[in-house]
Amino acid sequence: MPKAFDAENPPFDRLTPQQIERLRAAIDIGYFRPGETIIGERTPAEQLFVVIKGQVDVREGSELISTLGPKDSFDARALMHGSSGQAFVAREETLCYLLPKAVTLALVGENARFASFFYLEISRKLDAVTSDEDDKRAGSIMRARVKDAFLHPAVFITASDTIEMAGHKMAEINSNALFVRDGNRVGIITGMNLSKAAVLQRKPIYAPVGPHTHYDVVALSPNDFVYSALLAMTKHNKRRIAVEQDG
Repeated sequence: MPKAFDAENPPFDRLTPQQIERLRAAIDIGYFRPGETIIGERTPAEQLFVVIKGQVDVREGSELISTLGPKDSFDARALMHGSSGQAFVAREETLCYLLPKAVTLALVGENARFASFFYLEISRKLDAVTSDEDDKRAGSIMRARVKDAFLHPAVFITASDTIEMAGHKMAEINSNALFVRDGNRVGIITGMNLSKAAVLQRKPIYAPVGPHTHYDVVALSPNDFVYSALLAMTKHNKRRIAVEQDG
């Protein structure tokens, strides 16, 4: 290993003197032109790279994720798991130390502290990818319209209908909620409301559902966005949302 190599640079400061000497006999130096791909996306790597001079862009497709500089190393994931999830491209003329895969993996197997550095780095990258994917899924949901969500057809009963009748209707339509008409008002009653009325309040099953119905319903249009529903629920402190339907 060239004398200029900084053995105090993490994670190499975790190696024993004997292990560092083994690297001395195996390490090489590589030169990369501006724009040259050092490791392609989803391709294997036969060396662990440590930047000596220059800069290396880390990319996913056309997106720039980060830029590495002197003393930064890459790519543990490609080395240990067979392929890289990102591409590493020289931004300018770049020199790197090349640590052979066989030697590096042997040191990982021998030195738990050295290995922990790489596993932690891989874990952080996977966490970042998961977070990005979650953000994308959340963004997609927020942009969706209410009409694109799965909605049970609106089923109405009257405030004078009984608890028993409401329970049978819920079972019939395989839903846990019904709309209730009470004059000009429209409310919602749920299976939990029926249970509380019958069990906790000891109401007979032939009692009307009207007194147990919630009439503080927030109405949305089918063309409203899903985030509108969430905002409405937060603003009004409600869990009951009705979607206006034709007819």
